[in-house]
This record gives sequence, C-alpha cells and structure tokens, in this order.
Amino acid sequence: MEIDDKISKLQKLKDKNRVRFKWQDAVLNIIEDLHLPRYVQTNKDKDPLDVRAILMSHARRNLPVLERRFALVKEQGKAGDEAFLYYLGIIEKENVKQ
Repeated sequence: MEIDDKISKLQKLKDKNRVRFKWQDAVLNIIEDLHLPRYVQTNKDKDPLDVRAILMSHARRNLPVLERRFALVKEQGKAGDEAFLYYLGIIEKENVKQ
C-alpha cells in the first residue's frame, strides 16, 4: 500500500505541474534553450524584470510573433541576459515603427 500511495502522490504532482497550453510549453523551451535567467536588471533604479512572466504574457497574446522574435535572437547567437535584452530591443524597435 505504501508504494501505491507514493505513486498516487507523484501522479498528483505531475498533474499539478502539467503544461496546459502550447504557448506555455513554447516559452519554457525558449527559456531552457537560450539559458534565460529568472530576472534581468535593466536599470539600477528599477526592480528587476521577471523574464518568465513577461514571456508568458507575450506568448499568451501572440505566440507566432514571440517565436519569430526569438528566432532573430537565436540567429544573432545571443544567450542569457543578453538574449532577453536583445528581445526587448526588438520589441522597442517594432513599437517605434508603428
């Protein structure tokens, strides 16, 4: 009975941590692939940015655009903090053009 309880507990944890949407899975793959940090400090006067929360929000709104932007980041060979800052630069340039 003890093993059954442990298996049941593991199954509940697995269900709890399950990725429910394609965009969540895509963001987690990008974070892992580019070794993105959890937080990035862009300005000493401001709080650090929560990388995962920002990417999840952007992916939920428009996953193909997020994937296209990160394809550009990957093409430039960026990783870690540098990759996320480059991504923010792409967004800034796109917003200036509009």
